[in-house]
Amino acid sequence: MGKFIKTCLIVGVICVVAGIAASGTGIFKGGLTQLKEEILNGEWSVEFGEHTEIEPFFELEEQHYFKEDALVNVDMEKVQDTFSESDVQELHIKSAGVTVELAEHEGEGIFIEANKVHKYQAYLEAGELHIIARGQSGQNLGKGEVKVSVPSSLCNNGSIDLEIESAASVVTFDKLTAMDVELKVSAGTISWKELTAGELRVEMAAGTVNGMNTTVTGETDMKVSAGTITLTGVLGSETELETTAGKVEIALGDTFKAYNYDISCAGGSVTVGDQVVEGIAKTAQLEHGALKHIDIECSVGAVNISFAEE
Repeated sequence: MGKFIKTCLIVGVICVVAGIAASGTGIFKGGLTQLKEEILNGEWSVEFGEHTEIEPFFELEEQHYFKEDALVNVDMEKVQDTFSESDVQELHIKSAGVTVELAEHEGEGIFIEANKVHKYQAYLEAGELHIIARGQSGQNLGKGEVKVSVPSSLCNNGSIDLEIESAASVVTFDKLTAMDVELKVSAGTISWKELTAGELRVEMAAGTVNGMNTTVTGETDMKVSAGTITLTGVLGSETELETTAGKVEIALGDTFKAYNYDISCAGGSVTVGDQVVEGIAKTAQLEHGALKHIDIECSVGAVNISFAEE
């Protein structure tokens, strides 16, 4: 009953949400480049009424995102850094307006190479390796490149945590096994070919997350304001999925009855297998006595979950 009341309250501000949907559509149809430029220029200020506001997760114009007592490289043609993987328990990547590739290599050492990056910093503190890169704005958007090469042993043993913040940036990796993975996207893109994580958290203002062959053993939490998440794989014990005006496509490698579902729809559309919940203030509970649970809250966006085994 509590979820139904919450859904009805959402309908009370449906006009605000509809405005988000219209703006989200504009993002998908060509406004993304302008958004990226505004982020890098520190000008992105998109508001949809009193209760909803979309902002970049971090403004790299502000010096505090770079560690004050560590070297900041400015407008360097090429910068290289090396760290010992034995000292790293967490990997944090913050990028704005650059392309970041996380790759594995045989051997030892974490190698970083930054090319044509406006501002770049890498430092190790208390087991956390921080890599911060900001590209040029305007016509030079996306010209900078950062490659992070990590030993295969570290990529595959599941001993590290990974945190990525992408603002108007493209971040890719092929294969990674990690304990906790946290992704924040502001008009950027994050994609991977294979990911195994204990926990996965995704927070998106606008942009794209494209994850293939994804296995989550614990909790998954995804919040999408205006953007697209495409995911394939298997989810863990608890999944929280909330979308305002975004689109979420999940293709699961197991069965419909492997999960219980709690669905709340304020004005969008939720499709789970052959079950459809759409329209104004619609709710549904689908119980199978399963050990895994998916909770979906959809305002005026769209959620589609399909299964390899019916």
